Amino acid sequence: MLPEWLSQGPVLGPCPCCTLTGRSKKSIVEKTTQAFSSFFTESSYAEGYASKRGLLQFVDPRFKLVGMLWLIVCIILLTRVEWVLAILGVNILLAVASNVRLAYYLKRVWLFIPLFTLVIAIRPCSTSSFQDSLSSHS
Repeated sequence: MLPEWLSQGPVLGPCPCCTLTGRSKKSIVEKTTQAFSSFFTESSYAEGYASKRGLLQFVDPRFKLVGMLWLIVCIILLTRVEWVLAILGVNILLAVASNVRLAYYLKRVWLFIPLFTLVIAIRPCSTSSFQDSLSSHS
C-alpha cells in the first residue's frame, strides 16, 4: 500500500534540489568571508578611481553632495523624458572627464538605474490598484 519512494530508506548526502552543483552548501563563514573579500576588492577598485587625476576628483566633497542632491531634486521635478536623458548624458560626460572607465561606469550605474526605476514605477501602480479595490468595496 505504501508508495515505493516512501518505503525506501533515507538517502544520505545533500539534497540535489538545494544546491545547483549537488555539493553541500557553503557555510555561513565561507559566505561571510567571500562577501568581505568582494567588498574590499570593490572598495580598493573604487579607491583607485578616487586617486586618479580627473574633473570630479578635485571638487570639494561637500559641493559634490549638494550638487548630487540638487540633481536628484531636478530629476524628480522633471516631466519630460528628454530632459532626464540630457541630464544622464551629462553624467556620462562627467564620468569620462573624471577618468572613469566607461565600461565600469555603465556596469555600476546604468544597470542599477533601470532596476531602481522599475521598482519605483511599479510600486505606485501596485498600491494604487490595491487601494482602488479597497475603496470600491467600502
